[in-house]
Formats: sequence, structure tokens, C-alpha cells
Amino acid sequence: MRTLTPEEAGRFLEAARRDNWFVLFALALTTGMRPEEYLALHWKDVDLQKGTITVQRTLVWRKKGGGWYFSEPKTSQSRRTIPLPRSTALSLGDYRRRQAEQRLKAGPRYRNLDLIFATAEGGP
Repeated sequence: MRTLTPEEAGRFLEAARRDNWFVLFALALTTGMRPEEYLALHWKDVDLQKGTITVQRTLVWRKKGGGWYFSEPKTSQSRRTIPLPRSTALSLGDYRRRQAEQRLKAGPRYRNLDLIFATAEGGP
């Protein structure tokens, strides 16, 4: 596996800054979380004041029949609290405000699952 150098990660984030999913990229790069972990995050898992995020579940694709479901992390070490860099915490706060506006625009068709990274309809 090849990882990004700090310089490459910085260039990537600078290029991604204008993308709607910038905060997802920043969270992934600054925490080292797996996709199935950060895609399962709920807002209740984030403490912006303390600058922490807690992994409590994973998002899994059902192989038979399709569809997403939430599951327990595979190991006890996977259930953990991760410190957030201040810049990522600030980006999450801004993103939360934008998401709330989008949720209001979507109206009753929005499924409020409390997901940080949700579709326009609120699903995973």
C-alpha cells in the first residue's frame, strides 16, 4: 500500500477545498479512519468543543440482497475516540451548518438518521 506524503496530502486537500465533500476528505486524511467508519458517523459521535470523534459503528453493504446496514466494529480496538485537528473540527462545524440548511430544503423526504455524511435524502 502506498500512502500520501504530508506534502501530497496538503496539495490534495488544497485542491479538494472547493469540493462539497472536502470535510470528508479532510477527516479521512487527518484521522486515518476507514471508509466504513467515517461513513457510519452520526453527529452524536462528534464533540466539536473537545475536538474528538468516537467510532461506535460501521457501515456495511449487504452482499445478499443489497442495501446498507450499520454494524458493530470488528474488534474492541476499532471502537475508539480520535482527536481531531482544530482545522478539521472547524470544517465539520461549517459543514454541519450547511447540512442543516440542505435538510430544511429537502423537507419531509429527508430521512434524519443523524449521519454526518448523508445523501441529499439523508441516507448513507
